[in-house]
Amino acid sequence: MNKLFGPSLVVVLLLAVGPDGVANASFCGTTRHCCCRHACCVATTCCQPQCVTCTVMKTCCETVYEEEVRTFYKTVYEDVVDKVPVDAVRYVEETQYRCQPCTIWQPRPPEACGPIKACGPATCCAPSSCCDMVPTQILRKVPYTTYRPEHYQKIEERPRVASKQVPYTITVCVPKVIYKQVPVTVCCPVPCCGKPCGN
Repeated sequence: MNKLFGPSLVVVLLLAVGPDGVANASFCGTTRHCCCRHACCVATTCCQPQCVTCTVMKTCCETVYEEEVRTFYKTVYEDVVDKVPVDAVRYVEETQYRCQPCTIWQPRPPEACGPIKACGPATCCAPSSCCDMVPTQILRKVPYTTYRPEHYQKIEERPRVASKQVPYTITVCVPKVIYKQVPVTVCCPVPCCGKPCGN
């Protein structure tokens, strides 16, 4: 009778505890791997993970904008006058002279006296009339104007449109990615008795 009562009592206790109790009880024997103390075997939550708050460092990337002064160039058009020496010709006025035949009127010259007689008295010719004019051909020096070419250099202005590069500076924002360590609070699971199961 006593032999039958012993096994029956064990079956009743196992059914009363349930499957969780059987599992927890298995860790409380000599072959348990989680609990190292007998105190852990008193509660039914033996070897269940517990959450402990701890702080860890996490690497985060962040985009920041840095100001930077840069120089750029723009094209500007403007009117420019170039002074270029060029060859030129100018004509200089000069006065020259030439001989030109012309006819003038002049009084008739007095007639010559006849031959002088050696033995007779001297006689003179009568003077000619004052209004008696006769034409005479002469060469007259006449001035006239000529133009002589003269070569020289003159400065000539030639306008044109020129382009040039004008520098200007502006401030720009340059994106830059930086990495930094940020403290983060996380929940670290810790088993009971301070040891992970299976150790």
